[in-house]
Amino acid sequence: MSDPADRLARALARVDGDFEGETAAETLLLEGRFPEAAAAAGDDRVGRFVRAAAALAQGDLAAARALADGGGAEAHALAALLASKEGKLAAAEAALDKAAKLTRRAWPEVLRCGLREGANDFGGARLALEEALRREKEPWLWAELARVEERNGVIPRALRAAERAIAGEPTLAHRRLRAHLLECWREHDDAAAEYARALKDAPADPGLLFSRSRVLSAAGRMKEALADARAAEAASGGDVGLLAWRLQVQLLAGGAAAATAEARRRLKDRETSPDFAGKLRFLLAYALLRARRWAPAAKALGELAEGLPEGDALARRSSFYRTVALLLARGKTPRPPERLLLLGLGVDPPYTATAAMLKAIALAQAFAPKSEPEPGSSPA
Repeated sequence: MSDPADRLARALARVDGDFEGETAAETLLLEGRFPEAAAAAGDDRVGRFVRAAAALAQGDLAAARALADGGGAEAHALAALLASKEGKLAAAEAALDKAAKLTRRAWPEVLRCGLREGANDFGGARLALEEALRREKEPWLWAELARVEERNGVIPRALRAAERAIAGEPTLAHRRLRAHLLECWREHDDAAAEYARALKDAPADPGLLFSRSRVLSAAGRMKEALADARAAEAASGGDVGLLAWRLQVQLLAGGAAAATAEARRRLKDRETSPDFAGKLRFLLAYALLRARRWAPAAKALGELAEGLPEGDALARRSSFYRTVALLLARGKTPRPPERLLLLGLGVDPPYTATAAMLKAIALAQAFAPKSEPEPGSSPA
């Protein structure tokens, strides 16, 4: 969502507040279908709240204010939404304090979490969710806490919260969350095992297959990673992003000749999109890098980066590896760790590095000549 108030409106629709049952209008509100939600809402207090929240989400503060009357926790919640929309965060917090005193349900604290997240107060968001969990021990609240702890950068606590969510409800979403956090914590084998458990519920899910392929590749289990990459591509019906991933894993799994031949063939295809062509060109340059052909690799990566918009993820990755190729071409420093060459497979963020890898690059840069040779020149 674009601002805190919109997120708050959706959060309240999702947790259902003190409302009895989920109405069709609430579901439409949760899905972001605001005009339809307002049209489907009734004239009771639930309907008035839905119409007001829908008006807020569409920026119609006057209509929302006209509907925000009546008593009860919901009225105070609406006041909080209005205040947050107007940037009056202290007033919004005060309104949520009143709502929280009128109900023992968790939803006022979930709203408070959203309010604080919108203000980039992630520590405060965590405190609000902890209070929500004192009110209700719901699995989805543990999952929300895991998400906030991740935003705070405290992965061990996020993992503990995700495990509580799975203990309460071993759903696909909760397993995916724990696997993602394990991947963030670089526990790649454990993440693969968690993705495997999730795949039991959705064996043909391309996203899950891709995710498991990614962590298997990070764990060095390239044959298994390639099997999952192929399965993800097949299950997606030909998604070009998954096709590019499969080619990259195929290259690392010992099939460089076949992967590069296919990449060249697809580059000649007139229907290949510019975005896909960029991925294919990166793959070919990366293959040169792995073959220790530093100068041609640097030249290809530099040309690719120059032809992409500034700030583009692939441009950043290409520039990074061009620098690596140039440093290696100079031959003045020890070769960086082999694992450095695996970083080009990163998807989001475009690459990651351990402290040792960054130290190796910093050392190479420290000993590098002041002037940078052209990619096609001989190493100094």
